[in-house]
Amino acid sequence: MPPTDPAAAAPVETLKKDISKKAEDLIYKKFPQNIAKLRDLLKSELWQINDYSQIVSSLPPAGSLLISSAETQKIESNGHQQVNGIDPSVDGQGDASENAPASKRQRMSDEFCEKVKAKSNAHITNNSHLAKVSEQLKPILREFIDNCSVIKVWISLLVPKMEDGNNFGVSIQAEVVKEVTYYEDDAAKYYEDVIEYFTNRAKLCSKVIKYPQIEDYRTAVKECDERQFVYLTRFVTAQLLHSHALLHDLISKNYEKIQRPRGESSSSMNMY
Repeated sequence: MPPTDPAAAAPVETLKKDISKKAEDLIYKKFPQNIAKLRDLLKSELWQINDYSQIVSSLPPAGSLLISSAETQKIESNGHQQVNGIDPSVDGQGDASENAPASKRQRMSDEFCEKVKAKSNAHITNNSHLAKVSEQLKPILREFIDNCSVIKVWISLLVPKMEDGNNFGVSIQAEVVKEVTYYEDDAAKYYEDVIEYFTNRAKLCSKVIKYPQIEDYRTAVKECDERQFVYLTRFVTAQLLHSHALLHDLISKNYEKIQRPRGESSSSMNMY
């Protein structure tokens, strides 16, 4: 047996007890609370919307984003021939500024961009419905990911020292840890998807401003909103509910084997 300093071992034992208590509170108290919360969300008015036209946010009219003929003529008279986002000086399609030095072409392009921003003064708000859905799901997802981490540590600390034979309970512990990791990874992916949606939508909205004459970009924003709404309210919420329920059921049914993988003689929280 390795030498043990009781004073040095005390904090470790305290940590093990704290993790054990926290894990059991999560499984038997927090998980049922979150199950009830998620069921209430699925029944809520926002989650029950079936007419997706209600959740599509409006975009600025295309006409308000187009450059006027007068502004175009003014730019052309200055040797910078650019119409509705097409920059000949950069793309090599122009005449007056085509042979200008790179620094001058860049300066002219920057000046034109400033004129476009001042002219359009475009402001596209986020989708308020999806912002509300995301803000309600993100804390539950973050909490579930953290809780899975605690449960994995708790079970790992209950693994007994390695011996020949009588390892059926140990295999159950390993299988439960594997299942917890699976659900944890799923929740982490859902959380990333929530954040990625806003980035993707922002890129589409910038295209709407830059190319107002292309209707497909406006349609793409609408489809992006609808897809995310269905994904969060129908799929992610249900999967998160099922993950809580399945882990609660799995751990409850195998609680005795998790706590004492080798029966009454096994030493709790002893790995070696």
